[in-house]
Amino acid sequence: MMKLEVSETEKSVFLDGLRLWYDKKSGGIHLKVPGVKELHYVKKGSDLYEPLLQEVKRVSKDD
Repeated sequence: MMKLEVSETEKSVFLDGLRLWYDKKSGGIHLKVPGVKELHYVKKGSDLYEPLLQEVKRVSKDD
């Protein structure tokens, strides 16, 4: 997985051009793909959820 960067202004995480939001309260992860209007919800238990969650936690520790 590529290195993630935290944006100080948006409080979101960027992954290779994708914008990712993690809601600590609900545990929800949403992805915004460039050129697509809708947000993509990453379901708990899906193949993407755990790797994305681990990266968000890792990046958040570095703040």
